[in-house]
Amino acid sequence: MSTETRVEADANITISRYADGSFQAATVSKATQVVDLGDMSLEAAKARASVSTRGTMMGCTAYNGSGYSVNRNCSISNSWGVTAIAFVANFSILNGTYDTIDGVGATTQNCSGYTCSRPEYVVQKFSEDGYGAAVVSAQSTVSGAGRSYEIWVALNVGGDSAWVSNS
Repeated sequence: MSTETRVEADANITISRYADGSFQAATVSKATQVVDLGDMSLEAAKARASVSTRGTMMGCTAYNGSGYSVNRNCSISNSWGVTAIAFVANFSILNGTYDTIDGVGATTQNCSGYTCSRPEYVVQKFSEDGYGAAVVSAQSTVSGAGRSYEIWVALNVGGDSAWVSNS
């Protein structure tokens, strides 16, 4: 087994690779600064708090074997300063065939000082195919200070790996 640790500005990522080709990845997010936002705009709050807007995946329970990795109860989340959205997902990495997202649930969101509608799931596809990765996201509409915009965070699974993207 080999272990690689990547230190990012907002997280430490540890990847363990096994002789059979399977892997386990763990992300530990670094704490962000908490500030009194008062009447600040979202942009001002992000700048003042140095808030990361990079989505994270953490808390997965991985079952690895020869040529596969089954990942359960992964928390997929992102924070945009005063708003946040998250969901839980299960996915499978299968060497030599298409990777899959096996289930999603438990969507949560936090909107402080703004109004958020829904959160809802958007399923692009549950299985990787010849056209690209499997993608499932949670999204919400944020309204306040005279404007409205979408936030989303997505789990992408394909090419024998998994990653998070966000708005």
